[in-house]
Amino acid sequence: MEGGGGVKLHVGGLGESVGRYDLLKIFSSMGSVDAVEFVSTKGRSIAYIDFSEKSLPKLFSTVS
Repeated sequence: MEGGGGVKLHVGGLGESVGRYDLLKIFSSMGSVDAVEFVSTKGRSIAYIDFSEKSLPKLFSTVS
């Protein structure tokens, strides 16, 4: 998302069984996902979901 103008969403507290594909499946319904960065540690995981700029109107209408 280098200078792309999209949005990066932080998702924390993910269980060990949650994977990149699970996140893509869930979050792609909210907009065009450019990338999923997944960070796993012992017992917990976090992820950063990058949405494209064209997804912002739909994403913000979902949240509000």
